[in-house]
Amino acid sequence: MKVVAALCVLFLLASCSTGPETGSIVRSTASKSAGFSPRADGLYVGGDEGGSRSFLRFYDDHTVVEAGVTTNATPADVRRWLTKTSDKEISRGTWSPNGKFTVTSAEGDVDYTVTGQRDDGYTLSTHSKINGHDDSTTVTFSPDS
Repeated sequence: MKVVAALCVLFLLASCSTGPETGSIVRSTASKSAGFSPRADGLYVGGDEGGSRSFLRFYDDHTVVEAGVTTNATPADVRRWLTKTSDKEISRGTWSPNGKFTVTSAEGDVDYTVTGQRDDGYTLSTHSKINGHDDSTTVTFSPDS
């Protein structure tokens, strides 16, 4: 009986955490960035920016691949060829649990930092080492099946 009471107390203490509200749609990851663990069973799709869309795919081995494609491409079109073994000209890199990663293409590097987490994706800040451009984008998860 004492064990059950102790477990109940631990459960109550854990549920009374003073951390950010779990019901919020957007949460800052500044204090939780060490917990970045993207899903590996689909694509993350960025919004339409200047006639193209960004697609990211993460793998459990910490590989990340990225491609910018025309806005008429759908996740179903892209998921067939955006893989770490793709022979297409895509950007490749390694993601880190701290929420930072760099992808490299033939043109150069782009740095990404996770700045927010949504229930269906992430907010990312980007810095292009190709042209010096800084930006922020939201990516939404699209499952493979």
